Amino acid sequence: MRFSAVHKVSSYLMVASAFTVLLLSQQLSTAWIAVTLLGGAASWFIEPARMRFARSVAWGRVWNVATILVFAATLAESLRVGAESVILSAVRFLCFLLVNKLCNRRASKDYQQAYVVSFLMLVAGTTINTDLAYALCFMAYVVFATWTLALFHLRREMEENYLLKHSDDAQSERVEVERILNSRRVVGGAFLAGTSLVSAGIFLLSVAIFFTFPRVPLGAFSRNARSGLRMGWNDSGVELGQNGLIKDNQQVVMRVEFPDGRPAEPLYFRGIAFERYGHDADGKHAIWTRASDGERRNLRRVDGIFVARREMAKATFTQRFRSALRQEVYLEPMGNVSVLFAAVDPLGYRLPPRTPGAPPEPAEGDGLGDVFTAEHQLGLKYAAWSTVARPPDALLDAQPDLDPDDLEGFEASLQVPANLPPRVVELSRRLTRDATGPHQKVKAILKYLRDNYRYTTNLQRDERYDPLEDFLFVEKAGHCEYFATALAILLRVAGVPTRHVAGFYGGDWNTFGNYLQVRQRDAHAWVEVYLGAAGWVTFDPTPAGPSGLDQGGLGDKLREMFDTVELAWFKYVIEYDLGKQVDLFQSMRSWFAGDGKPAAKAGRGGGAWAWVVAHRGKLVFAGAAVAVALLLARRRRGA
Repeated sequence: MRFSAVHKVSSYLMVASAFTVLLLSQQLSTAWIAVTLLGGAASWFIEPARMRFARSVAWGRVWNVATILVFAATLAESLRVGAESVILSAVRFLCFLLVNKLCNRRASKDYQQAYVVSFLMLVAGTTINTDLAYALCFMAYVVFATWTLALFHLRREMEENYLLKHSDDAQSERVEVERILNSRRVVGGAFLAGTSLVSAGIFLLSVAIFFTFPRVPLGAFSRNARSGLRMGWNDSGVELGQNGLIKDNQQVVMRVEFPDGRPAEPLYFRGIAFERYGHDADGKHAIWTRASDGERRNLRRVDGIFVARREMAKATFTQRFRSALRQEVYLEPMGNVSVLFAAVDPLGYRLPPRTPGAPPEPAEGDGLGDVFTAEHQLGLKYAAWSTVARPPDALLDAQPDLDPDDLEGFEASLQVPANLPPRVVELSRRLTRDATGPHQKVKAILKYLRDNYRYTTNLQRDERYDPLEDFLFVEKAGHCEYFATALAILLRVAGVPTRHVAGFYGGDWNTFGNYLQVRQRDAHAWVEVYLGAAGWVTFDPTPAGPSGLDQGGLGDKLREMFDTVELAWFKYVIEYDLGKQVDLFQSMRSWFAGDGKPAAKAGRGGGAWAWVVAHRGKLVFAGAAVAVALLLARRRRGA
């Protein structure tokens, strides 16, 4: 391939890898993406050296005026919308500058300016794209930039120095430049392979700089780093039927690590409870909402851990904490949900500080066990502790029905709509007629739902009926929200307090990373029932539905591997801050100094290997000193 063609291709690959970072951030509008892509594609065919219009004064003036106008619009937008959008405004201006320089490639300096713009794009991408895609684009950029800059240096030497040294004839200069630029022997596969090896060294150097240069929190420059997931419910409420719309969505919502070992059974990850059941204005849609008295309040902390339930005494919390299940949760940003998730029954949460050394993120609770934090558009890592052991059936069976005097405080969890269809009330009374105690009523209704109804996400609603009435008496099929609503309302009619709970159930175990992947399709709804001394107990009336995917295939393994890499990216790159940097340096110092474990434990049975491990710091420094001495000696011989 001709030298000029190789240089052009590598230049476009370099700027394309930088723009891809911005493209994949999902922060640019469709219009700006289209303008940049179309402008960049058109610039490929615009060669000022051969096209007279591209060398004209009018062409340059048009671009200069357009640049001034776009810059003025960018500045005005930044001042109008506030500081949080300054980065996005600057990114859009960079996209315009890139197209400008690519369409005006007259000399080496124009290429150079395009390279600078692409580098600024890459830097800006660190604030608006924190996905693994940034790492892949960055690696590609390093390789293409190494090719491009080496070729650019050769081209500039040809244009500025070669002919001035070897020719005095102006006409022969032009011919000689064209001949060299069109030569197929200047660069080849060996040149590109060699520069690729150089780029590997540059990449390793950039990694070293990343881990050693003082860190700045990502959120200091942008709050729009990642787009939030959209769930079928939010902090305010849920409409029946919405969960079924995301049952085929494979997007990972959160990743959960278990430091004390993998749980033996699938877990319910509790999110938020709703107590008020009613209908919209036209009466065609059933809606669960939070109780009006469920106001959020700051939660108290015990030993740095937010206590999930405000009414829980410190002694009770401390006792239950000893046997609680610990979870390390990596939660993806959610655009319509600010609640934290933990396995049933959540005890407490530990949130990270906003900046190293600062207090942890604030947490609020509503008295129902729901815990909320600030909007997290960058994703959130936190620790959670839960009691997952279920109370024994003997304790549940022993609980009596609530007396009228004991119903104070349970008004919201016993509320039923005034226009509840009469046959729903009659069904509840018929099913619980012979039941003694609330647990027996729960079991009677659970058996009826599981024996007479089937699971489906393909809803065939008859809007002539109330949604619950349609499910119980007409369709007799639905998904988790309908089963949970039926159990909750039928129990309320029978005088048993209930809550409708939204969260996630199950998930897929990632064998490569040893953590649980919870996806949008794992969204689920169930019921919490108040059973006296046993407290609020979880019951799930939904029968098992068909599996969405065949597990264990090659595609699933590849998805697991990719998700493991993505989690490592968030843990060791995105989350890497000043605090982790200090921990890293302290660990390295301890390692070199041989602190910590005795030498006998560090080696494989002691002996020579244990001695090497114990003196590893001294051996590393001695080896470095020998290498430096050999290099100095070689230089003296060469001189």
